Amino acid sequence: MSVTGRLPVAIVILGVQTSVQTWRDVAQETMETIINLDEERFYEVMERFPRMLTKDPSRLRSNRQLSNGVFLETHLSADAIYRFCLQAAEVAELSADDWKVEFRDQAQAVAEPSGA
Repeated sequence: MSVTGRLPVAIVILGVQTSVQTWRDVAQETMETIINLDEERFYEVMERFPRMLTKDPSRLRSNRQLSNGVFLETHLSADAIYRFCLQAAEVAELSADDWKVEFRDQAQAVAEPSGA
């Protein structure tokens, strides 16, 4: 599934909805939730995806630091972030029902011209 052109508005993990504004927020919230659920599983994700998660920020083009000090690569397309989060959720043993993104199409986000 392609999410290009779709803007995330929320992520729902294990029934808990969190508002997001960007795909980078989706990645960060997904990783933070995995850390909070089971940090050992997070380190399994980190081991499986060394280009995405590292303790050395100089290895990444653009990053966000997570609560446990690990850095997350954020220089990715919407589709790449979505795929990574799906794969990370699977490693953390979250099902498709446990991890979902709610979004809207970019066309819906365009404001109506003023004074019309």
